[in-house]
Amino acid sequence: MGRRWSVGWLVITIAVIGMWMPPQVSAQDPLTQNYTTSDGRLTVSYPETWGATEFFGVMLSNDAVLLETFDFETLPDDVFLLIIAGGPINELIDFGGSGTFEEDVLAFAQDEADDTFTEYVGPKIEEFGGHTAYRTIGQSGGQEAIYMYIDLGGGNMLEVVVFANEGVIQQYGKTIEAVVLSAQYHAPAEPVVSGSVIWQQMERFDYEDFAPIGSVVVGPDDTIYVAGYYSGINVYDSEGDLQEVIGDTQLTNRWSGYAEDFAVAPDGTLWVVDANQHVTHIESNGEILHTWGELGQDSGEFGEYSPGQIEVTPDGRVVIQDRQDSEEFYTMTRIQIWDEEGTLLNEFVPQPSGPNSTITGYADIEMGLDGTLYIAGDYEIWRMDLHTGTLSQVRLDPIMSSYAYIDSFAISSTGHLVVASSEGGIYWFDAQGGYISQYGQEQVLSDYDSDAPPFMDGEFYSPRGMAVLSNGHVVVSDYNYTWWQVVVFTFEE
Repeated sequence: MGRRWSVGWLVITIAVIGMWMPPQVSAQDPLTQNYTTSDGRLTVSYPETWGATEFFGVMLSNDAVLLETFDFETLPDDVFLLIIAGGPINELIDFGGSGTFEEDVLAFAQDEADDTFTEYVGPKIEEFGGHTAYRTIGQSGGQEAIYMYIDLGGGNMLEVVVFANEGVIQQYGKTIEAVVLSAQYHAPAEPVVSGSVIWQQMERFDYEDFAPIGSVVVGPDDTIYVAGYYSGINVYDSEGDLQEVIGDTQLTNRWSGYAEDFAVAPDGTLWVVDANQHVTHIESNGEILHTWGELGQDSGEFGEYSPGQIEVTPDGRVVIQDRQDSEEFYTMTRIQIWDEEGTLLNEFVPQPSGPNSTITGYADIEMGLDGTLYIAGDYEIWRMDLHTGTLSQVRLDPIMSSYAYIDSFAISSTGHLVVASSEGGIYWFDAQGGYISQYGQEQVLSDYDSDAPPFMDGEFYSPRGMAVLSNGHVVVSDYNYTWWQVVVFTFEE
C-alpha cells in the first residue's frame, strides 16, 4: 500500500499504535450505531457515545471531538483511538510477498513490532471470532499498544489498531472487542478487465531526447499533444504518427523549465505552466506571446513548486491550480481564474463539506465541455462551478482499491470519466460515477529500478497524463524510470 498508516503517519505523530488489553473493568456498552465506509466495503457497529469517521477504513474513539480535530499528538488520559481496516492482504501490509496470511502477515507483524515497540509480547497466533489472528501487545512512550491482524480468508483480512495511555485500553476492552467483532468486510466482485491497444510509442528514457513526463492534451481535431521532459511538446495525429515538435531544448528552457502541464485554447494556441511560478502563452510554433507569475501566497501569486495544472474554459478563461503550503495540511489546492492578458478574475480554495476536508495531495484538474471544472484529490473527484466555487462530489462506484489513489484522470466528450489508479488499472465511469469497465494492470518493479523492462500491452507504471479522443479511445503517457510510452487503447464493455 502506497500510503501506509499504521507504522507511517500515526507512528511519526504519536510514536505507537495497537489494540486492546484483556478486558477486566468495564461491561460492554450497547452497539447502537453503524458506520459504513464510502466504498461500502466495511461496516462497523459502535456505542452511541462514541464518534466514527473514515480514515483508511473506520476510525473510532470515545471522544468524538478528537475525530473532528485530528489532534493525535497528545491523547487525554481517558481517551482511546481505534482504527479498523479491511482489504486484500497484499494491499493492507504492502509486504511485497505472496499475499498469504500465514507467512507474510506473521513476518510483517514481527518487523512492525521490532520497529515500533520498546517492549512487546508476540506476535502470537490465536483464534478470534472464528478466524485465525496474530496479536502483538506492546508499550512505547508510556502508551499501551496491540496490533491485531485477522484472517478473513480469500486473501482478505482485517487490520485493527488501538492506542491510548496506560490503563485506558484495559478499561474499555470489552466494548472495543465487541466493536471489532461487529466489523463486516465485503470484498468487491472480481471486475471484468478488457480492452485492447490501438497503438503504442515506446522508447528508452533519454534526457537529451524526448521523454514524456505527464501532460497529454487532445485538440478539437483529435490532434494529440504530449509534453516532453526539457524537450518541447510532441504532436501526434490520432493514428500515432509524429507531426511536429513544438519547441526544442533551448526554447523549452525559455519557458523556464519543463512543462508541468499545458492546455490547448479554442484558438489553437497553447498555455504552459511550470513549477517556477510561470504561466506562458505560446503560439503553436512555440513563440512566446505572453508570460507572467511570481512567488507568494497572496492573490495572483503562486506557491513554491507551483503552479501545477492549467485548463482553458470554452470561452477562453485560463484556470490554474496553485499549490500552497499551509499549517493544517502539507499542501492545499487553490484555483485561480485569469483572462488571457494575465488579469486575475477570481480565485477559490475548494472546500468540500465535513471536517478536515480541504482537497489535498497532488490534485489534477480537467475541463468539461460545458465549462465545469473537475478536481481530483488523492482519493476523490469533485465538480466546481467556476462562477461560485461551489463543489459537488462525483461519487465513483467503489471498484478501485480503498488504498489506491488517483494518478490522473480525463473527461470524455460524453462526460464520462477515465481514472488512472496508483495500482496500475485504468477505470471507466459514466458521468454519474457508475462503473463501466477497466483495463490494464500495474507493472511491478523493484524500488526505483534503474533498468526496468519495456512495457507489455496493458501494463502501466505511473500514468502521468491522460486524454480521450472523440471516438472514446484513451491516450496515456507513462514511464518507469527506464522506458516511456504513449499508448492509445480502447475499453471493451
